[in-house]
Order: sequence, then C-alpha cells, then structure tokens
Amino acid sequence: MQTELTPEELVGDEWAAWYRLKPMERWAESSKLWITYLTLGNSLDPEPDTQSPFFDATSAGHRFKPDCRLHSKLFLSGLLNDPKSTAALVRRFKM
Repeated sequence: MQTELTPEELVGDEWAAWYRLKPMERWAESSKLWITYLTLGNSLDPEPDTQSPFFDATSAGHRFKPDCRLHSKLFLSGLLNDPKSTAALVRRFKM
C-alpha cells in the first residue's frame, strides 16, 4: 500500500507554498524580489570574465547601477505586476 506524499514532505514548507501560488502571484512575488535585490545595491550586470580574451581591465570597474526608485514606482503602480506590460517596457526603454 502506497501513501501519498505531500508537497511539504518533498520540498519543504516554503517551496510548497511557492508551488501553490498561481502564475500571476509568482510573477508579482518575483518582481518584489528583484526590487529588493536592486535596492540593496546589486546589479544585473554579469561578473567580468577575467579569463576571456575579450576582457578589458580598463572598463571592468564601470558598473551600471539602475535607479531603483524607478523600479519601485513601476511596481507600486502595477506596471511590473503584468508580464505583458513589463515586456512592453523592456522593449520600449531597452532596460
């Protein structure tokens, strides 16, 4: 006789709660995480690859710091909650 496993037993409480969210709820939660990540001073730029033949040590120190207030305003206005609106913003402003 097999007993059915619960999601909590497989992946833990936090991940089980994430899996139970609807796709739009996950999208909104992910947007909040990116705002927090950028607000803490992190960047979306990749780390420089010092082993690459194209690595330029003179430009390695330049890192773009996005204005997190813009991201916060867009999120609070609801624009970043909708995947279609976000895609349109990225295409328009080439973020």
